[in-house]
Amino acid sequence: MRRLFFILGFLLLSALPLYGVVGCGPGTDNSDCGNVGDPYEGGAPPGGTELTACGTLAAGTAYYITADLGSDPTVTCLTLAYGGHQTLDLRRHTLTGRIWGTINLNGLTIFNGSVNCSIAGDYCIHLSSDSNYTAKTRLHHLTPHNSVDPGTIGMAAVWASWTGLDGTNLALEVDHITCYVGTAPNASRSGCLRIGTGKKIDILNNDLTCNADTKACNLIEVIPEAGYVNGLIHNNKVTITTNTVSQGVPRAIAVSGPDSGSTGTQGWQVYSNYCTANNGRCFRFRQVNDLLVHDNEVVNCAATMGYGCYHFGDPSNGTEYVGDAQAVIYNETIALDTGGVAFWLRDGNGWTVKNSTVTGTHGKLGSLLTPSQAPPGGPVPTSATFCGIAGAAGLDVNSTAAASTTVHVYLAGTWTGAGTIDNMGSCPGVGGTPLVLLSPTTLTFNPQVVGTTSGAQTITLSNPGDNTLNITSIVASTTSAPTSPGDFNIASTTCGATLAAAASCAVNVSFTPVAGGSRTGRIRFTTDAASSPDDISLSGTGTIVLTLRGGTFRGMSKN
Repeated sequence: MRRLFFILGFLLLSALPLYGVVGCGPGTDNSDCGNVGDPYEGGAPPGGTELTACGTLAAGTAYYITADLGSDPTVTCLTLAYGGHQTLDLRRHTLTGRIWGTINLNGLTIFNGSVNCSIAGDYCIHLSSDSNYTAKTRLHHLTPHNSVDPGTIGMAAVWASWTGLDGTNLALEVDHITCYVGTAPNASRSGCLRIGTGKKIDILNNDLTCNADTKACNLIEVIPEAGYVNGLIHNNKVTITTNTVSQGVPRAIAVSGPDSGSTGTQGWQVYSNYCTANNGRCFRFRQVNDLLVHDNEVVNCAATMGYGCYHFGDPSNGTEYVGDAQAVIYNETIALDTGGVAFWLRDGNGWTVKNSTVTGTHGKLGSLLTPSQAPPGGPVPTSATFCGIAGAAGLDVNSTAAASTTVHVYLAGTWTGAGTIDNMGSCPGVGGTPLVLLSPTTLTFNPQVVGTTSGAQTITLSNPGDNTLNITSIVASTTSAPTSPGDFNIASTTCGATLAAAASCAVNVSFTPVAGGSRTGRIRFTTDAASSPDDISLSGTGTIVLTLRGGTFRGMSKN
């Protein structure tokens, strides 16, 4: 009997995740990264019209395939008609050729399969839309691959551009994508996801890889509009294989604001990503203000051909206004390898690195350099603050010591300049602004009978800033007709009128559908943070109970 219990216990333990909880990112087993799991997320296949040949997908129509589709990877296979709202379920099959659509394509869903193309200077999935927002577009559970090495023209797997949006609704979600970029030493630029967007995007749970000698590889490259975007890049696994090409150092995650104008792009959060750097850059930020980078893990941070694993600022010419102001980096875990530089900053201001762990004795904690290109109005002062960095003995912060460069390192209770880090103290109050971090970014409720109330789901509001956050209101509302009374309600909350720095509180939301069919809403947080108002998108489905002779029938109702 003891032996039986021992065997059962062993089997149970063997079934547990080896490296932590199931998920994607630091502290997880990374089993939920990429095109894995249930693409229907507990629901049923959407049905619709079966596709048996390449062609045009009509607006507002659902399609699916039951076998591989297309034969020529160099041409367009599917064109999305004006108006959007198409659903394409590949049902784990492969589409060969490009998916193309460029006008008013809100409300798209493309998922559950592979898309292969070989197109120089373009993308396997090429989508764009305009300001006529009607519904979120989602790309998920896909494996796209562009196999061309075009010489002097770049390649990538996915291009999605949503512009001119007001930031109220989540416009674009890209998740559970598996993508690798093959060796392409002749490409001027290559990559997996290239997003040119307006407001409100969410990129998560993707598994992306740059193979060796993939010149200027960008796994996630975002080219946003000026102003507040409220963009999220989180819980991704990104891998850069060792690169020997002399130019075009790879970038796993890059956010580059507009090349002109004084504000840059604002309101970005990059967190809980797992990056294998080797001699590439995990993070590249340019023209980015009010930036939060936190809880990421970087391994194998080796020499990056003159850069660092975190690369901030550094304009390419003298016509750009360089941002990277109010950038706060915290709770990072970085493992340096020979010659590695953790943080590399040029032409950036108000940059704080705190409460992180940097290990390895063969590299540098930070390099701050003299401005290379003076934008209009003269050089931008370069300043950085380091405090609360654990495991940094023997590392240093070096600077060119230009008049416009300032370094603050908190050592043994005293602020000092650049030098070797041996006894870095914990962070004192360094001023700054309150910040808003919301998790998760969307809530989806299971189907619920009209007039009944679901169990509550929780939104966590955190303030990773250095000042108290003042909360004006937290309001639930419905965005689908009828809008009154609302479908979504705040069941309870631990949030008050203020939230201290580094503190968090919870908002519990319930779903009581007032009508059948798809229901949408939001929770709006109005605070004194620069990003305010901050919204969480809500969705659910109302069902009705029909009374029939001899029993009942439960089903969905159309509005």
